[in-house]
Amino acid sequence: FNGEVFDNIRVRHRGQSSLGVSKKHWKVDFNKDHRFLTPFDNHPEVDNINIQSSYGDKSFLREWLSYKAWMDVDRPGLEMWHVRLYVNGTYRGLYINLENADQDWMDRTGLDQEGWLWKSYSEAKGGTGGFEMEEDAGNPAAANTALGTFISNMNTLTGQSLVDYINTNMNVDAFVDFLAIHQLIHNCDHPAKNYFVYADEDAPVGSWTYYGWDMDLTHGRNFECAGGGVYNDTIRSDMFNDPQLLFAT
Repeated sequence: FNGEVFDNIRVRHRGQSSLGVSKKHWKVDFNKDHRFLTPFDNHPEVDNINIQSSYGDKSFLREWLSYKAWMDVDRPGLEMWHVRLYVNGTYRGLYINLENADQDWMDRTGLDQEGWLWKSYSEAKGGTGGFEMEEDAGNPAAANTALGTFISNMNTLTGQSLVDYINTNMNVDAFVDFLAIHQLIHNCDHPAKNYFVYADEDAPVGSWTYYGWDMDLTHGRNFECAGGGVYNDTIRSDMFNDPQLLFAT
């Protein structure tokens, strides 16, 4: 890149449902002592990059616009930039590089690197099995215990006890922004999964909050249960006739 050779690196396909399509996501892992400098000003070097295929979004813009919305309101979001991918000199198509949510990202966005960060594949109705640890500050057992306690209290407390617990333990302003941004970009894919959970290990009180992840089903796109699944061309534009409706899905 820019005349610099990166050798002995690891390249693989990444994702879940995307592994079954012809245009797959890629992940490149660099060596810790020879990191990659991204094209952004004042951006740290990174030890891996994620290359999104945008197979389900013909505009190549939904993810980019969605993550940018987080940064536009001064909340941690993932940087993206469009790239042309070549493999052994053969053009493979237009892709989008997606910043990895790790300690480099936490450092860039001002989150405490001693904090805990999870990626969720869960409705969080109980237990921690649906949460993938991204960063644990070297204490995964304490992180898992703290997350389990938080999920349990959020599911069992009621009334004023729940309100008091939320106000004490959560970053309420950040969570209000979380809900507002998802409404703005019309993200129907997050109510049951696809979000980050963060808490500061040194001060978990008042630090629990949520950030966006997996932004392809936004701006009118949804998982079409009646047919087409995640890879469909349906654009929903008439879903807000009910003024009380928060998420239409």
